[in-house]
Amino acid sequence: MPDVEVAVRGVLPDVPGPSAFPRARVVRLESDDGTSVATGLVVGPRLVLTTRRVLGRTLPVARVRPPAGPVTPEWLAAQSLPARVRARTLPAGDDATGGDGAGTVRSLAVVWTHPQADAALLLCTDAEPLSDATDLRTEWAEPDEATECAAVGFAAGAARPLDDAEGRGAPVEIGIVVRPGARSRARAWSVELATAPPGGPPGGSWAGCTGGALVAEDVLVGLLSNDEAATRPQGPGLQVVPARRFADQADLVAWVTADAGPGAWARAAATPGQLRRRREQDARADVRWPVRVGPVPAAGDGHAVRAEVAAALGGPAGEALHVATTTLLCGPPGYGTTAAAAAHAHAAWTAGALDLLVWVEGGSRSDVLAGLAAADRVVHPTTVGGADAEAAQAFLAWLASTRRRWLVVLDAVPDPSLVHELWPRGATGQVVVTSERNDVLPRTGGRVVAVDRLSSSQAEAYVEARLPGTPPADVARLADDLGRLPLALAVAVADLRDTGGGAGEYAERLAERRQELALPDDAGADVAATVLAVTTLAVDDADARHPQGLAQLVLILVSVLGPTFPLAVLATAAVGEGVESLVRPRSWRRWITPGHGITPAELREALAHLCRVGLASLADDSVDGATLARVHPLVQEVVRAQLDAATLDTALRTAAEALAEAWPRDGGPGATAEPVFRTCASTVAALDVRGALWDPEGHPVLWEVGASLSRAGLPHEAVVHWERLVEDATRTLGAEHLDTLTARNNLALAHREDGRLDRAVPLLVGTLEDAERVLGAAHPATLTSRNNLAMAYRDAGLVERALEMLQRNLSASRRRLGADHPDTLTSRSNLALAYRDAGLLDEALPLLVRGLDDAERVLGPDHPATLAACRDLGLTHWLDRRADRALPLLERALADRERVLGPDHPDTLTSRNDLAPAYRDVRRPDRTLPLLEDTLATAERALGPDHPVTLTSRGNLALAYRDARRPDLALPLLERMLADAERTHGYQHADTLACRGVLALAYQDAGRLDRAIPLLESTHADRQRALGPDHPDALTSANYLALAYRDAERYGDAVRLLERTLADRQRVLGTDHPDTLATRGDLALVHHDAGRLDHAIALLEGTLEDRQRVLGPGHPDTLTSRSNLAVAYREAERTEEAVVLLERTFVDRQRMLGPDHADTVASRVVLVDAYREVGRWDDALAVLERALRDDERLLGPADPQTSGSRVTLVDAYREAGRDEAADALEAGEPVDVARRRGARPRRRSA
Repeated sequence: MPDVEVAVRGVLPDVPGPSAFPRARVVRLESDDGTSVATGLVVGPRLVLTTRRVLGRTLPVARVRPPAGPVTPEWLAAQSLPARVRARTLPAGDDATGGDGAGTVRSLAVVWTHPQADAALLLCTDAEPLSDATDLRTEWAEPDEATECAAVGFAAGAARPLDDAEGRGAPVEIGIVVRPGARSRARAWSVELATAPPGGPPGGSWAGCTGGALVAEDVLVGLLSNDEAATRPQGPGLQVVPARRFADQADLVAWVTADAGPGAWARAAATPGQLRRRREQDARADVRWPVRVGPVPAAGDGHAVRAEVAAALGGPAGEALHVATTTLLCGPPGYGTTAAAAAHAHAAWTAGALDLLVWVEGGSRSDVLAGLAAADRVVHPTTVGGADAEAAQAFLAWLASTRRRWLVVLDAVPDPSLVHELWPRGATGQVVVTSERNDVLPRTGGRVVAVDRLSSSQAEAYVEARLPGTPPADVARLADDLGRLPLALAVAVADLRDTGGGAGEYAERLAERRQELALPDDAGADVAATVLAVTTLAVDDADARHPQGLAQLVLILVSVLGPTFPLAVLATAAVGEGVESLVRPRSWRRWITPGHGITPAELREALAHLCRVGLASLADDSVDGATLARVHPLVQEVVRAQLDAATLDTALRTAAEALAEAWPRDGGPGATAEPVFRTCASTVAALDVRGALWDPEGHPVLWEVGASLSRAGLPHEAVVHWERLVEDATRTLGAEHLDTLTARNNLALAHREDGRLDRAVPLLVGTLEDAERVLGAAHPATLTSRNNLAMAYRDAGLVERALEMLQRNLSASRRRLGADHPDTLTSRSNLALAYRDAGLLDEALPLLVRGLDDAERVLGPDHPATLAACRDLGLTHWLDRRADRALPLLERALADRERVLGPDHPDTLTSRNDLAPAYRDVRRPDRTLPLLEDTLATAERALGPDHPVTLTSRGNLALAYRDARRPDLALPLLERMLADAERTHGYQHADTLACRGVLALAYQDAGRLDRAIPLLESTHADRQRALGPDHPDALTSANYLALAYRDAERYGDAVRLLERTLADRQRVLGTDHPDTLATRGDLALVHHDAGRLDHAIALLEGTLEDRQRVLGPGHPDTLTSRSNLAVAYREAERTEEAVVLLERTFVDRQRMLGPDHADTVASRVVLVDAYREVGRWDDALAVLERALRDDERLLGPADPQTSGSRVTLVDAYREAGRDEAADALEAGEPVDVARRRGARPRRRSA
């Protein structure tokens, strides 16, 4: 069972720190006869959670179901519940004994017990509830690592008042550390009280603490219960009933929901250990709280105050948030939903109620992902790059566990599917959504606030406040003429304030404009017509300012962009030239376009005029230096409706050119605004119904959107984009046009990135066939298609087909471009690396050797491709276990990169990471650890702690520490790696699971199986759930778990799991797959350790035979099998057979790996022991003498390893009776001299 450590922290008035529930949620339970005391947790205004055992076996359980609605006094009166328990709340006060009173007493009845677990619910039957707290949300979880918990209990005995003179009625905090172990799924965890004071807590036994909630990071972990089997002088012992045993029982959830409301009882989004790491991240010094993320609409007095909406969101002054809630502001365009959300955001920010404000544009799923990802990169500023989807999930996980106060606004969400599984949630924050639909809410529910037109009084108050001194009749007329429409009122008022006109005069102009535009005079009933009228009046007034007539053109241009757009587009040459070609709507006021070239400054000034008259606004915050502006979508819509087809097409082409020109590149200034560019480009593409962007070919901005989605790690969204482009290209250009083939190729790549090889491969096959037929076999586009198909085949495990494609590509490239063309060199490199990835090193090495020679000759020694070719060749030699060849190449690659790129470049640091394992394999820890330590320090300084190269460096150093048997140094790094992966990728990502597995193996190596096995079990379960039970990673997890069971001497569990894994691998991978053979070998080792040598030898012999046939006699795995079989032969007293196998293994490892490789050294040790066992001293000494020569040559005579080899040889000399040789070696003589002196052994006396 898990280890549980307990300590008393003292009398507790209020549980402090990370593992605390509010004081008001702890109650003391007393039997009605006053003979017993226990503890309970308030989980609803009338509900208390405790254990069933503390109530006694005779206490009746009411046969009543929870009501459909809230638990009211009237409902209670109709039930006649038997109240047999009293609950006493803790009184207010700060002193240790509970303050100045004895707390409130209420009567309770038992309404639910779990059928198996020791848990119960008690319901307050009095007219007044136990608690009037508004937030009684309870989250539960199961610990997956050593977890510090706290519980609060009371001294057992008579029901003394809380202010008992001896303090025996006071609450006591118990600190408990739960360490999940091999039987973490047990029904209860035993609590060892050896660390507690004898006699129990002050004033009684531990029995008074039973029923208390065990809490970690504000999450319920379990309940304390009596351990009746324990006999202790101080009374019953304790055990913990895990929350997972009862927390998801339907009746319990129904009772808490009825009493405390929906969502009041839920499983936590993370484990306590993950929550602890989140809390530690909250305290990071590299974030300057409070922070804002996203294009929050500008603050100001341009929007009407709606008291009812403000109250629903948290108060008119933003002084409070309705935390742990989701509120939907629902209303048609122009009704002010976005304005109301913005007003709430600014009020909460100004009131200091927020640590984090996030504004997310909700127009598309990619927008939502980008907005959440941007927030993650702000709260974790050292995170570099990464996919938006992963960053978004990391941010959502952070929200669920942070203690920071936050507000997330999802603006203008058109469809609930766009935010599926992306809903923020957490106990310390609020979500506000705006939409035209009333069903855009998470499945857990939320509040819908309908946003309508303003009332007459609201509209008139709004006008009067912003146009003081306006006659009431004019105020009423203006409000009525605009239909009390918030958007129209905001534009009209801003226009009047800018021009200084009067409301009465404006009403007259409005009526005239409606007549000019043939709009209905319907008091604003037609929303679009009303917005059009005020828009044309406002743009006329903006155009009257210098530069005259330009505001119209700017408004036309930005009407085809997204509602939020980067001001950088107005500074492009494309806009400066394109706006001159725009034709103003016939019904609008005519202006003469300036004859001189329009400058960016004039365009910015025209936009400023639009802002003054209420048609545009600047976002409060810039995004990475790219200032953003906003135009209401309804204003954009009515403007576009006035344009003729030619003008709209001109605007679309101009906008596309401007976006392509201003698009942020390669992480430069404004790079984090790329999602805004992407949204604008997608809007332009969606408005292009006549193919303006496809004449004469696809506009580059269309391809940029797809590439941007791939860069952001949004493959599903990229698939949707490329599907649309394929359709548009086929319709406008034809199926055989180069752009159509390219779009099909990119669609296939998006399918591949999305993990849909079943769709990618057929599409790539068809695209390649068409490209070969239309363009020719050696056209660059055909070569690209063939290469992409090869990569898809490789991903699908069709290695032979992949290699065939790459071979054809290399031949075609050589034929068309020549042997020395850079593309030909790339094709050769791709083929070589594919051979290497397939394990065909003999085929890969000649290609890589030639590739390096050609790159040096054609591109020069300092070209990046040449440096990469040198590295690739070195790594391939290392994979071939030829460290003697790998080391010079890897050292050269590092030196060249340091010289060409600098010591801090990511590629240089990668080369240092490459070199360290090669040093390790040749037993050079003096170089391995210093190199990796320096690499990590440099990466953290130059790239930041969360850069991918830094993460790799940290992992490599941790593994090197593990290999050096330094778990004290390895484990903290691996634990940090897991925390980084959880934050960056989420808890179920493949990289996170891999990190968890590596940490578990490190715990296993360190002998800490109590930590290793639970991690391996959870990793295996998560991989089965996420990937499927037949996925190779899931099978690998099962294999590792079985080996951990072996180390824990749980041989039965290990054998059963390995036999099942072996059967699964045979079925999924085949009998001869290397992984299948590895599992069979591991099963043999478990039988060996369990003492079943006959089973072990049979399996080992079969595994060796199959590995020799499948992998070859010199493969490292074959050599391992031979060595393992030899060990088993020795233990079965088949020593001569063992020696033959060991000799062959040692010779093969010397030849294949070199004399200094770690595996060769291990073979040497085992062989020497076998020689000793059979008395072959001459052979044993010859091996040891050679080992000492090799160490002296490689490491030097003063190296500790050399000294160890010398001591081993001295001991062997003496054991063989060659004392003279031993004396000479101890005296410092060379090994050859010592050997000659001991050539004839001295006869020992009997």
